[in-house]
Amino acid sequence: MFFPETDRYRLISSSATDISWLDTINPTGGGALVIAEGLFMYLAEADIRALIGRLLDKFPAGVLAFDSYSATAARGISRHPSIKKTGAVVKWGINQAKDIESWDARLRFVEEWYFTQSPELAKLDGGYRLLFKIMGLFKAAKKAHRILMFRWGD
Repeated sequence: MFFPETDRYRLISSSATDISWLDTINPTGGGALVIAEGLFMYLAEADIRALIGRLLDKFPAGVLAFDSYSATAARGISRHPSIKKTGAVVKWGINQAKDIESWDARLRFVEEWYFTQSPELAKLDGGYRLLFKIMGLFKAAKKAHRILMFRWGD
């Protein structure tokens, strides 16, 4: 275990799609920060919608951040060597982040962050920095994999 459990942190052994795990959480009246890193792209859209809906029902306010492929990248990513080796199946991607607002009126789009914007790119050698700079010039490449943030409540 990376972190010991406390009254504010505990592990819940459950599939993300079995949303009954949310019943084990007792909100204290404050908001929630939900980070779904490396998760949504492997779920069917219906499962993502159900999970987000339950999060919005469970917590009066919150922020949801997750990484997302574009629909095009999600379709083509299965050819990437790292995905091929694991046998993972990418099921979901979205082109327009704001489209997620239509899933629930309480959900508001806040920000879209592209990996081509990362200050960490400065640590790469010149060839890779140039490659990411060029990718950032093309909308399809820029949006291929990004981080999305939404808010509800307050």
